[in-house]
Amino acid sequence: MSEKHQLSEKRKEELPARIRNAEDTALINKYRKKKSNIPAQIKIEKKTENRIKVKQCEDDTELLQAKMVQAFGTSSEELQQYFIIQIINAFNNGSSDPDEKELTKACNMTIAMLHELEPRDAIEVMLITQLICVHNMVTKTLDLANWPNQTFEKKDAYSNQAIKLMRLFMQQMATFKNYRQKSQQNVTVEHVNVHEGGQAIVGSVTKGEEK
Repeated sequence: MSEKHQLSEKRKEELPARIRNAEDTALINKYRKKKSNIPAQIKIEKKTENRIKVKQCEDDTELLQAKMVQAFGTSSEELQQYFIIQIINAFNNGSSDPDEKELTKACNMTIAMLHELEPRDAIEVMLITQLICVHNMVTKTLDLANWPNQTFEKKDAYSNQAIKLMRLFMQQMATFKNYRQKSQQNVTVEHVNVHEGGQAIVGSVTKGEEK
């Protein structure tokens, strides 16, 4: 590389970054907030045959508890453990000799999805977990349907199974959406500030559907 070209590259590096507008700044701030909100992580350790140990990867106990509540919608450690065991069983496929790394990866993916969707209670955790499991079955079945050198009958069977699973996924999505909307409709007003000339409604306020 010539000295002239090296100087040119150096000047490029020294150039200021593009001036960001308000939308750019807002987007970057949103990204930073999301990036800092890291979900809880676990590690699967197989101690003996048919016995799996779950290790939580976080030294800050209070922060870990906060992350677990965000992911599982409950502060009950018993319920959190119950859901983690269900997730492990869903991805273990009944294997007596599971791949610890793959199982850890699958469990952390599920916890990250729950963390992102912020379930409000145990019912939402169950529905989201079911959605994730069915989605995985859909993608696996579609993959099988696209395998080369297989009979038309097999390809057709996998395709039909995938269609059934996709319909189930949509039904579950509708159930989840309905349940979440209903839980948001009842809003209790505890503190009301009334300005001069205004009126206050005392009691529970029910938010109706928009028309």
